[in-house]
Amino acid sequence: MLHCDAQGAIEVDWIRVGKHLPRNHILYPNGTLLLGNISPNDAGSYTCVANNSLRSVTATSVVKVITPKSCSSLKSGRSGSSSGNYTIDPDSKGGVEPFSVYCDMSDKVGAGVTVMSHDSESRTHVVHIPGCGVTSGCYCCYRKDVSHTGVSTAQMAALTRVSQTCEQFIKFECKNDVAFVPESVAWWVSRDGRKMN
Repeated sequence: MLHCDAQGAIEVDWIRVGKHLPRNHILYPNGTLLLGNISPNDAGSYTCVANNSLRSVTATSVVKVITPKSCSSLKSGRSGSSSGNYTIDPDSKGGVEPFSVYCDMSDKVGAGVTVMSHDSESRTHVVHIPGCGVTSGCYCCYRKDVSHTGVSTAQMAALTRVSQTCEQFIKFECKNDVAFVPESVAWWVSRDGRKMN
């Protein structure tokens, strides 16, 4: 929120140096400019122009947008942050583009939790895959590649590097099967191709 307080002004307007004002801005009658859902593209110089019948005056403000590395860093930097969608940049202007995630600010005491969805959250009917066997990377029944929604593997890897802990939940149900599945029968493969138990 940028305030422009000019006594005697009949008209107050805002311009952005070298660019248009962001689409999601609101200009209030008192001259205040509200930038909603701000992103790194909204950084720059904003100039308030106050006019009356005699003269015009200007004042410029510089907006810097600091994108948090994770929801946890967002919560520690802004106490009282509420749960919602936020843009994060885990590698701080490295090779990975900032991306949108859901931040759960109430799940863990004192820490913001970065939540990313994947395509295996709902129940899936498992069918036999012909030709599937231990040597082909699956054991007689089922193989599933898990894709995260709206985030690349590189973005997810950058987030795991700046996170203290990472958890992923995938539920496996098998009707009339044994209660414990041995490691030689079920496993998952990491993003770098390693077999994980």
